[in-house]
Amino acid sequence: MSNTRWQAIARTIRAVVPLSALALPLEFAWEFAQFPLYAEWGENDSATVLGFALHCTAGDVLILAACFTLTAFLYGTPDFHRRPGRPWLLFTLSGAAYTVYSELANVYVRESWGYAPEMPLVPLLHVGLAPLLQWLVLPPLLLAGAAALDRRIERSVRTKRPPDSSTETES
Repeated sequence: MSNTRWQAIARTIRAVVPLSALALPLEFAWEFAQFPLYAEWGENDSATVLGFALHCTAGDVLILAACFTLTAFLYGTPDFHRRPGRPWLLFTLSGAAYTVYSELANVYVRESWGYAPEMPLVPLLHVGLAPLLQWLVLPPLLLAGAAALDRRIERSVRTKRPPDSSTETES
């Protein structure tokens, strides 16, 4: 593999790690908030529910990282998160598309989980509205947060430059 390819991989990892760190608490909060809309909520003790939420959060972060990497590859840069545009749309819709697939497969085919009667369903798709909204709302918020974090780090680095040695006086 060429040096340029390794550099691109390293840049993508350097972008995905902070994004994933930002995502963890938001994904966990969303998972925990939507859990009453799943049949498993009323069927298990709180430790099991917490385990489900942690498991789903880890899966969400992996999906997020995969969608980010796909978008970075297709657009040729992991820096796509720095400003809104088509890459943000691809990133968001790829996560939403995977969610539709996953919900259909896990609810209706594998029967890994089920919806409580309170879960609103998206017409025609027959998937839960809450998990779909999760992937339509959180990705753009996370990209905006990552972009803001990048700007803050860049400002911090610029203000902490080493002093110019030519202006220093010798003692």
